[in-house]
Amino acid sequence: MLQRRTVLHNHRLIRRSLATLVFFLALQLHSQSKTTGPLATKPASEGYVGNEACARCHSAIYDSYKRTAMARASGPADQNLISGDFTHKKSGVHYRIYSENGRTWLGFDRNADPAVTGKRQLLSYIGSGRRGRSYLFATDGFLFESPVNWYADEHVWDMTPA
Repeated sequence: MLQRRTVLHNHRLIRRSLATLVFFLALQLHSQSKTTGPLATKPASEGYVGNEACARCHSAIYDSYKRTAMARASGPADQNLISGDFTHKKSGVHYRIYSENGRTWLGFDRNADPAVTGKRQLLSYIGSGRRGRSYLFATDGFLFESPVNWYADEHVWDMTPA
């Protein structure tokens, strides 16, 4: 019985990993088709078709999938935004996650150091929000994970684990 549970658990992990990989590969391929660089630094929301695109031909799978946490584990940053702000005590950097003019942003600044200020457009989220959530942004054609993370159990924003 224990062995069967382990096998089922491993199959779930593999399916989740593959679904996440497919999402990010599709995002990258779509971005490459619109730019000459390795990865677009602008969100490709107009090309995002979402999970609903599969429902027409695979309705039973879609209906089952949409009830899982994995179905809500990633997507465009503006969907289900968890906005907030906090100051990281050790560095003194104030972080803010917010929406403005239809776009989602990570803002940061440190009062004692005017060189540490700016904002990054958040493109996608990672995590259903049940346990946590982080966001991705692009700089110079490369994707980066936001340095801050939402921790659902504590209902706080804090630094992303290194």
